[in-house]
Amino acid sequence: MVKEYGMFTDAGESMINEFVTFANKHQLSDGVVNKILWAIAEDEVFAEASDTAVREQVFASLTQGSW
Repeated sequence: MVKEYGMFTDAGESMINEFVTFANKHQLSDGVVNKILWAIAEDEVFAEASDTAVREQVFASLTQGSW
């Protein structure tokens, strides 16, 4: 199941969902997650990955352990 993170496309939602799964599996720190989201946003296709709404959803998922 793909959770909604506020990305503009289905591909973006899927990519962020896979990243959250990876971050949970490898227990990435909040700082690392934040840096990776900003790096993802460097790609024009996923520019919204650094948006506050997307980051809040990602961190909520990490805190809750849901992916």
